[in-house]
Amino acid sequence: MSQRDGGSDSDERRWVRGERPGSYKKHDYVVEVNGVSSAPESVAGDARDLIEELGTATPANVLTVAAYFHLAFEAIRPFADGNGRVGRALMNHLLIMNEHPPIIVHEQDTLAYYGAMQVWDDKGDLEPMLGFLRAETVKTWR
Repeated sequence: MSQRDGGSDSDERRWVRGERPGSYKKHDYVVEVNGVSSAPESVAGDARDLIEELGTATPANVLTVAAYFHLAFEAIRPFADGNGRVGRALMNHLLIMNEHPPIIVHEQDTLAYYGAMQVWDDKGDLEPMLGFLRAETVKTWR
C-alpha cells in the first residue's frame, strides 16, 4: 500500500508491522491524551466483555447504553486504525436495533465530541457524552 494507492505513510508502516484491516491490533497505538487503551493481548477479551454488557440495552435506556458502549469501545481501541469510524457505526447499529434513530457526529461538533471522550477518560463521567448524543440526535434529525 502506498500513497499512490490512496494509503498514507502510516498505513504502510502498520502494514509492515503486520497489521491487517479487520484484525485486532498487534501493537499499541496511543492517541488519547492519557494514553489509555487495551494492550494488544487483552483486546479480544475486553471486546468480548463489552459485547456481553450490551444485553442491558432496551429502547428505554439505549442512548445511555450507546454512550457507554462508544466510550468503552474507544478506550479499548481494538484496531490499528479506524476505531472511531467503527465505534460510531457499531453505536448506530445498537441504536437502530433498539428503535432509536442513528446519530451523525457533525464535523463542526468534533471538539465537543472529543471533549466528552476526554471527560470519560479523566473522570469516568458518562454525562457529557450522553448530553452530546442527545444534542446530536436532535441536530441529525432536524
